Amino acid sequence: MNKRLNTRQRAQRGATLIEVLVSIIVLSIGLLGTAGLLINSMRAVSEQGNASGASVYARELGERMMGNPNISRLTTGNPYLFDSTASAWPTATVNCNTAFCSELERASWDMKEWTDRLRTGGSTGKGSIPGIKVKVCLDSLTANSGSASQWSCTPGTNPMVVVKMAWASRDSSGSVDTSLVPRAVIVITPGARG
Repeated sequence: MNKRLNTRQRAQRGATLIEVLVSIIVLSIGLLGTAGLLINSMRAVSEQGNASGASVYARELGERMMGNPNISRLTTGNPYLFDSTASAWPTATVNCNTAFCSELERASWDMKEWTDRLRTGGSTGKGSIPGIKVKVCLDSLTANSGSASQWSCTPGTNPMVVVKMAWASRDSSGSVDTSLVPRAVIVITPGARG
């Protein structure tokens, strides 16, 4: 009878130290997996925010161009068309907020203001896209041709105004990827041709 009590007491004593350590290890592995998922989710949210911001900025540029259709339709000497990967960011000689501007000066001012907002996120410094590179050009390539997501532009017949953007992002290893392949290629309509 004493033997039965001892066996029953041993079974009811609880977990041994080894069982506790094994359960802690299993729990730790599960938590590490969850942490990895959270990091990848945060990276994906950041990338989506940059892509969304690029779309908003491209739409804003289209609206600025619609407000100045005579200049936005020019194929040469058009300040709206520029390439930050090959030249400096746009500047303006006249501040159109405080002085009267011609259509051409307005276009230069629009591009200076737009690129300043794009790089700094406006007056608050929030909402900018990190490491942004932009090319606004006339292009007749389509996504179906497989060559639209490159920096070169081919005007061809009936070209469209295209905004090509790339930005710095983090790859899966956590290092910053500064590759200059456009991440967003957005066609904008600067105004009806008439």
